[in-house]
Amino acid sequence: MKNIICKILFIFLAASFIFANAAKAEPFAVTSLGPVQGVNQRGVEVFKGIPFAQSPTGTLRFAPPKPVDSFPDTYMATTFCPIPVQPGFVSHDPMKNAAEDCLCLNIFRPKGAKDGDKLPVYVWIYGGAFVSGASSISTYDGTSFAKNGIILITFNYRINALGFYSSEETLKQYGTTGNWGILDMIEALKWVHTHIEDFGGDRDNITIGGESAGAYAASALVLSDKAQGLFCKVILQSGTIFNYPIDGFNAELNNTEALKASERFASFFEAKDNASGLEKLRQIDPVLIAMQSNFEYDMINNTQHILKPYFDGTTLPSDPYKTLKDGNYQKVSVLIGYNTNEGTMFTNPNITDSQFRLSLTRLFGQEKGDEVYEYFSKKKGSDYKKASDFMGDMMFNLGMKLFADELSKKANVYMYHFAYGPDDVDRSGGVSHCRELRYVFNNLKDQATEKDHEVAQKMHERFVNFIKFSDPNIHEEAGNKVNNYLIKWPVYETDSPYVMRIDSFMRPEKFELKDELLFLTPYFISK
Repeated sequence: MKNIICKILFIFLAASFIFANAAKAEPFAVTSLGPVQGVNQRGVEVFKGIPFAQSPTGTLRFAPPKPVDSFPDTYMATTFCPIPVQPGFVSHDPMKNAAEDCLCLNIFRPKGAKDGDKLPVYVWIYGGAFVSGASSISTYDGTSFAKNGIILITFNYRINALGFYSSEETLKQYGTTGNWGILDMIEALKWVHTHIEDFGGDRDNITIGGESAGAYAASALVLSDKAQGLFCKVILQSGTIFNYPIDGFNAELNNTEALKASERFASFFEAKDNASGLEKLRQIDPVLIAMQSNFEYDMINNTQHILKPYFDGTTLPSDPYKTLKDGNYQKVSVLIGYNTNEGTMFTNPNITDSQFRLSLTRLFGQEKGDEVYEYFSKKKGSDYKKASDFMGDMMFNLGMKLFADELSKKANVYMYHFAYGPDDVDRSGGVSHCRELRYVFNNLKDQATEKDHEVAQKMHERFVNFIKFSDPNIHEEAGNKVNNYLIKWPVYETDSPYVMRIDSFMRPEKFELKDELLFLTPYFISK
């Protein structure tokens, strides 16, 4: 009888040991909110769908986010949370679910990372014109970053009207308005700053970055008092807060247009700008809200319907351009860049010369419009090429130069020009907006060529270096920092700027857009 009892006890203890070790095989972290368990995936550890704020529903719709409550038990971070409600979410295959309860983040970390490792952290903000996008899109898979010793974090934030509806009522109630999505980003960064060491990260080495609207947001966070101290480096891919038609340099115009666009949105539901109107909007199906707040811009007629961040002086500066020029922001190292043909995605390929000229007249007025037209009409290429070059400058490149010029007064700035791709603008759109994304993440599709993979590896490696060491030229060899690249990435200098051309062969080049952007600057600053 005694032997039987001993055998049963041995079997029980052995089973307990096996199950305990099986549980430990999955990535695990202990936070002040409670323990979190993730999954092993493609050689790295991933924690999916961790909530960083309460569900922004009910009275929290069109309101600042609230910190998340503690977990009642181990949080199983094994699946992505719903994506933000948006008009085109079904296009983001294979994600099929969308909901307002979407404020979560995903953590990709190296295998075996643990509390105390002090790994560099990169927090990624997706683009999508503030109307679409999600943190779980396959393009943003952080496996390559994690395999290279970086903790990569992606997170959801509210978009379209759910993230950027502005009203006098919410301004009165909360002291801010229209920046719900920006406030989500700040809340996510606070979560990361508080808890990332539990996952092996270094809270003193956090880089934020994004592309397009994500770069707009990252640049806005550089200028925002609410985000100070939450990061030390920034990566801006194809975008800044100075991005017409989303936003220009005129703070008063921003306020007027943001409220006007929001009023037009609310009128569809017959909701007034008062307490009862706000309550009414909080009862509407979120899908209907998203469908009525898409991005609309007509270049030729210079008309728009865009729900945009609001320069309220609380979440964002009331005058971001003045804040930038005055240097009233934290010192951050910067990696910033553009693609050769940023504007092709946003320009009608069939645009005519007369339509292009008309668009400039409606944008600047007759005299200034003619001056800008004369400048671009001298450029080589088709009407589409000239118009799309202007569009790319207006939406992305001009703001990039202004940020690079000003931020370089405080810290090192490194600029890139992504030029790898098709040359035929008229047929293919050339090296268009967004084209660099999978190269940065080193996450190419199956049909990629050997040369594609080579370019991706080199670009990704330089981004990794910057995230780790604030310098794309410094990398690790046998645990030591070295600076032995034959091709050096030059520091950006305003007077004689050089940038790194990322192409089939990576090399420094003169900043070829400098004179064009200097010409355009006074036309937009006055808007």
